[in-house]
Amino acid sequence: MSRRYSFLVLFVLLAGCSFAPGGTPTASPEPPPDVEVSLTNAANATYDMEALLLPRPADRARVTFANGSTGEVGNLSDIEGVGLYGPVVDDGVNPSAVEPAAVEPLDTRVYRRVGPRSSVSSTFDSPPRGAALFVVVTGDEGVYLWATATCGERDALSAFDVEIRDVGPGLSVGCESLSVDTRGTARTAPG
Repeated sequence: MSRRYSFLVLFVLLAGCSFAPGGTPTASPEPPPDVEVSLTNAANATYDMEALLLPRPADRARVTFANGSTGEVGNLSDIEGVGLYGPVVDDGVNPSAVEPAAVEPLDTRVYRRVGPRSSVSSTFDSPPRGAALFVVVTGDEGVYLWATATCGERDALSAFDVEIRDVGPGLSVGCESLSVDTRGTARTAPG
């Protein structure tokens, strides 16, 4: 089985910490933010997208091909930010489906038949700390791309945007800080 991987990492960090009296950094008392997910289709074709909210990053993905064969891709949780994959081709046959292996989704958003020059968005409310996204975009030829999004142990996922263009996809992730490393960062608060 021959496999081809495309890969892109883009990471955006948004501030979200607070300081207690006396200047000691503390974690934000607020729960993780909601996760905004969007798909913008700036291309000339129609696409579907499935976004799965996972309780933790998936380490492996199961790929099913149009000819019925299957395979697995591993080491996905080693990537913080956005991991862009695919499509993985099996002897010239495109994948028809990709799903996380060994991690059950908490919630799913499905966008069907997103036409040219249109966009859709929605929100995953109250995700747990450490949540991740697993996204699959399909077109008429099968899986166009699949991606993972995570922000690591100290930050919470707050946004994930997919843009499909005729020249290729663009992905971005937003993360909100939930804690601060206090080693060497203490400051005296004014007053």
